[in-house]
Parts: sequence; C-alpha cells; structure tokens
Amino acid sequence: MAALFAGILALAIHTGSMTDNFPQLYATPLGATVMMSIAAYSSLMLLVLLVRVFMVMSYKSAPSLPDGDLPSVTVIIPAYNEGADCGAVD
Repeated sequence: MAALFAGILALAIHTGSMTDNFPQLYATPLGATVMMSIAAYSSLMLLVLLVRVFMVMSYKSAPSLPDGDLPSVTVIIPAYNEGADCGAVD
C-alpha cells in the first residue's frame, strides 16, 4: 500500500500536478464554482471530523448500577395464527 502511495506521489510530482494547481479549471466560471464547492465541502467534513474526535475524547461512561437497583422487565412476544408446536411431546 505504501508503495502504491509513493508511486502516485512520484507521478504527481513528475507531471507537475503538485505545483500546478490546475489553472484551467479555475479559468471558467463553472470550473471555479465546482472547485470552490469541493473545497467548501472538504472543509466542512474536516470540521465534522474534528467535532467527532472532540466528542469521543470527552466521552465519559455512565456508572453501572448494582443488580438490586435495576428495573425489572417483562417481555411479551405477540403471535398470530401459530400452528402446533413441533417440539412438543404428547
């Protein structure tokens, strides 16, 4: 994976993509709008990522309760038109 990344980086430097920021894309109003929209979206997603990192780092779990303090729960499973139980022994 690192070799693939290094190859892509070397190709970008060789073709000039690292130093020439595609001025032909900014030359037209549509190209400039698309590129600015992509930059704004990328900035927004970076901000969302930073907020999520902050939330994860500041997370504190709730203290657990002893078994006596836990509420009791009853589970009711509704059934409709059930046939005979296949596992029942007569």
